Amino acid sequence: MAAAYASVPVRQLEDITECPICAEQLTDARVLPCVHTFCLKCLQSYVKKTKLGEKHACPLCRQSFTMPHDDLAKLPRNYFVDKVLEVKSMASRLTLNSDVICDVCSGEADARNMKTGKKATVFCVDCNQNMCSECNRCHQKIKATNSHKFIDLDKRHSIEELLLKLPENMCDVHVQKPLELYCLQCNMAVCMMCYVENHSSHKCSNVVKVAQESSGKLQTDIDNLRSKESEWVKLLAKVTEN
Repeated sequence: MAAAYASVPVRQLEDITECPICAEQLTDARVLPCVHTFCLKCLQSYVKKTKLGEKHACPLCRQSFTMPHDDLAKLPRNYFVDKVLEVKSMASRLTLNSDVICDVCSGEADARNMKTGKKATVFCVDCNQNMCSECNRCHQKIKATNSHKFIDLDKRHSIEELLLKLPENMCDVHVQKPLELYCLQCNMAVCMMCYVENHSSHKCSNVVKVAQESSGKLQTDIDNLRSKESEWVKLLAKVTEN
């Protein structure tokens, strides 16, 4: 098991999952319009004296944002941070054991007063269980679970691979519904039920399409910044000389 997660730089993940206000791991991560992310409780303390509807400055970039009319819990969640936290938790928890026993076999073994189960070879992300080869074969034959995602415990995995293995993001309100749409008016991902109930009059798009378009825009911005790098270096040298 340790070999499977040895390539995951947990310290690197800490930079992404640390709240800039409390300097602790993000809890109930909420994202501001400027895309900076904070713990919900930290934001609530930060704007405690601000009235609803008033503008406040982001603690990092100072870009102003308007307090939601209900409360800060209405701010969109940062689902990417949530997934990174899952990867971090998985990496930290599972690398502690060099030999992991199959959760299914060990459960049956305990019921029969046996000492131990078989060594696990895969981890089912959807079930959050370690499984041996035999249990995995049975698991994949069941119609309800044959689409589950597995992590091979004998291989090394990058952060990107682990993120792709995690289940799709589910709606906070309708917990069994996946986030399929992005409301362009509210700037938030919603499920189909949320769309029917609250966003049917808003302009929405496929969440995957919006993500791809946003990624393309970000890459364009990065390329533009890199093209200016040589100019900045020369300007800095000139300023330093002066």
